[in-house]
Amino acid sequence: MAAWKVRSRSVDPPVDSTQEMKMIEVALAPRQLLASMPSPTALPGHISVGVPVVTPIDPRKLDNGILSDYVNNEARRSTFYLVHLVVSIHPVENEWVTKLGVGVVLTKDASPANHQGPIAWSLYPLASSEPVNLSSSISVAAKLGVLETQASRKVDSTRQRTFVHAFGERESSFEWRFERTSSYDLVGVHSMFAVVKGPLGWPLRGEIVISADVERRRFGILTARAVLPDDVRTLQSDITLNHMDSSPRPRLDG
Repeated sequence: MAAWKVRSRSVDPPVDSTQEMKMIEVALAPRQLLASMPSPTALPGHISVGVPVVTPIDPRKLDNGILSDYVNNEARRSTFYLVHLVVSIHPVENEWVTKLGVGVVLTKDASPANHQGPIAWSLYPLASSEPVNLSSSISVAAKLGVLETQASRKVDSTRQRTFVHAFGERESSFEWRFERTSSYDLVGVHSMFAVVKGPLGWPLRGEIVISADVERRRFGILTARAVLPDDVRTLQSDITLNHMDSSPRPRLDG
């Protein structure tokens, strides 16, 4: 299948596809609920978040890619981007992250008035009852879906609860929701990918929001939101592709 391949641990194109993503530790700010016990002002040490990587892609330059008429027409008036997000959840003594939400809100302000604005064209992972294997390769196929080159993941709802579920394809706001299950703790590094479609020739803008439920022996379960610095919170790309351009496509292979 025609695809651009990208190794999930070393994505930072188009400057250097072998450079490691910059990770920044962020604090969680608990939300105070009525009739709840007093909570700490911040919960440090639980998660680190990678600076978002946004790479413009031209679907018509996929190697031997056969595009549907619809996708081909969209490529004439839209810019597609591969967005890579990473969250690392650290183990903390006597505290457990039980749920994690990673959301993206795309901004229409950076779009022409007659355009609906940017939307998520495809999301990965969509649903899985196990964590995504970061040693596998991720690719963008000719239909602009994000694929894992290893065996496809399936969710058997009769056997296992869903570990991660994505929402918001074809919408301007999308998210991934992770939940600790009896089979997997919510720890380690988790990668998320989205192919985003925006208006041709216009920059991409968006904002990232991260929330978490943290279970603590003293306070029970606290609902918190991550305090993100600007370089982590802001999703943007000022690089747009002219699809009539004949320059070679950027290398995404590590």
